[in-house]
Amino acid sequence: MMNYGMDVQRDPYSNLLSQHEKQYARNLPFRMGFNSFSAALVGLYYMSRHNEVGRLKAFRVTIDVALNVFARSLLAFAIAD
Repeated sequence: MMNYGMDVQRDPYSNLLSQHEKQYARNLPFRMGFNSFSAALVGLYYMSRHNEVGRLKAFRVTIDVALNVFARSLLAFAIAD
């Protein structure tokens, strides 16, 4: 028990995070990249299946297409996480 005080003096932040929280913090950049990639891929897939790529190339994006792509990407982002 006496050594516990010495450990806290050396590293006062060693006991603030649990093992699960430390692992979560280490993997956060990878998870953000993977989730963004999957959301973009679902958006592109939706646009290619519904023949909307030509409209995107011509910069004629309607609110309907934007909302559909956003909703599906948001769903993919939630599922990927």
